[in-house]
Amino acid sequence: MSVKYNKFFKHFWKDEKIFKLEPIEKLISAYLFSGQSNRIGIFYFSIAMALEDTGLDRETFEERYRNVCQTLGWRFDNVSRVLYIPSWWKHNPPENQNVLIGNLKDIDELPNSELISDFSQNVMFLNEKFHKIFFETLPKRYRNVTETYAKSVSVSVSKTITVPSSTV
Repeated sequence: MSVKYNKFFKHFWKDEKIFKLEPIEKLISAYLFSGQSNRIGIFYFSIAMALEDTGLDRETFEERYRNVCQTLGWRFDNVSRVLYIPSWWKHNPPENQNVLIGNLKDIDELPNSELISDFSQNVMFLNEKFHKIFFETLPKRYRNVTETYAKSVSVSVSKTITVPSSTV
């Protein structure tokens, strides 16, 4: 089994939105970046596992998790249980195009979710020199979405978030 990892950049803590969070919300946001995440910022997320890993009770976690997602513009698909962090590349930029190509393989591990379409169009925080390789490397089933989009790369990441109130 190969080990996949991502770096946790120290400038994460200096981000203006992270800086304003309550301490417990900083813990949750750090966990979301490192606990179950993959290398691309869209991943299957288990609230039950988060409760076990963080030691937080359900009510506290869900309330604070909801606030973290709303404050940071992160989105959760409670049907497929996919969490999407649109600002992922801001804190986890790929070192080179080969790293990006390898990282994008993580998309194959996701269940179907409408958030994958959003991810496959979002290069807002990805260095411009990687845009072409990003769109070319995405699996073919997502290219139809991005071919049209790649012609006009103006990205908006302002969709509503749905966070389950008691579903694990």
